[in-house]
Amino acid sequence: MSNRPKAEKYKNRMQELQFMEKLLTNEAIQRLTDLTTRYPDAPIALQNDVIIKAKSLSKEYVKTMPFENAVYYIDAIEKHLETLQPYKQLEIDFLDID
Repeated sequence: MSNRPKAEKYKNRMQELQFMEKLLTNEAIQRLTDLTTRYPDAPIALQNDVIIKAKSLSKEYVKTMPFENAVYYIDAIEKHLETLQPYKQLEIDFLDID
């Protein structure tokens, strides 16, 4: 018999991945909940020329939203917060150094 993984190993790995996915989703949901609480007036979307703000996301809705949506809204709030900062952090591109 070769050293190929057995079915049980595949099952265990899949369970680990599903567990890690759930942890990551919960972390994103918690981060979004925190951001919407701290910055309720942050714009998160534009719909029919109307700015949708973070406070429009209820905690119940945030808890059930897909991971991708949570990351989208986190990104929107973080971008808004960047515009409020008077100072921009210096970014160094090490690839351009000769």
